[in-house]
Parts: sequence; structure tokens; C-alpha cells
Amino acid sequence: MTGNTSGRPRRARVGVVWVLWACLAGSACGGDDGVQPVPQALVGTWVVQSLVVDGADLAQLGFGFSFRLDSDGRYTLAVENSQLIICELGSFCEDGGSFSVTDTQIVFDPDTSPKPFVYSVAGDVLTLTGIASNGSEVVFTLVRAPGSF
Repeated sequence: MTGNTSGRPRRARVGVVWVLWACLAGSACGGDDGVQPVPQALVGTWVVQSLVVDGADLAQLGFGFSFRLDSDGRYTLAVENSQLIICELGSFCEDGGSFSVTDTQIVFDPDTSPKPFVYSVAGDVLTLTGIASNGSEVVFTLVRAPGSF
């Protein structure tokens, strides 16, 4: 298999990403107690640097995307050069919805999929850590896009 540096079959990677997308897009998750206004440190456009699922960095396998988090609690997810089932192969697509935050957690689409991710911001680096519906740990490392506030 050309380009498969993880040693996993493509089918396994597709399954892991599908679980991740289902969680982010709003089909499987729960709780938004203590919701607060969006901290200014989260507002802006964040570009994936790494996305580790079960030890495999999907960003290194050609799966690129960014999040735009707005102060009004809306987000946009942009997928670039899709390698999996989120968009048609090699294409670009966007999706979006709402999110809520507490002191330490962010929940995408809380009305339909309130599965929390623990977040931390250190300068221009945002880290999101969560558990996919299949029990796999998911760790996003994103960097603030230049010019993003």
C-alpha cells in the first residue's frame, strides 16, 4: 500500500476517522453543564498540526483540516485534500455548527452530540483531547493561523 506509513490497513484508518467525524459532526455523544462565554483565547482559525488516533497521526497521512471558532459559539470545520469519507477523495468541504465551553472542556454540537473534549491553549497552540465513540483516544494539536485573532 503506497503511502500507508502506519502499518494499518486503509480500512482501519477510514473506520477510525469515521468515528471521529461522527463525534464532531453531531451523531454520538453527552453534557454541557457550566457553559460559559467563549474565551477570547479560543476565538480564531486553528490549523491541524497533528491528529493522533490510536497512535497514528492522520495529519501525516494527508488528512488536513482547520477549525474556525467564533466568539458567538459557532464553528466551521474545513477539510482539505480529503483522503477519507468525510468528503469525496481529494476534495475540499466545510461543515459547521455550534459549540459550548466550560473552563476546561469544549463540546461541538452540544444539542445533538454533547461529547466533551478537554482543551488547553498555550500561546498559539490549541490541544483538544477526547475519546471517540469506539473508545479510542483522540488528540488534536492545532496552531493559530497567521492573522487570526
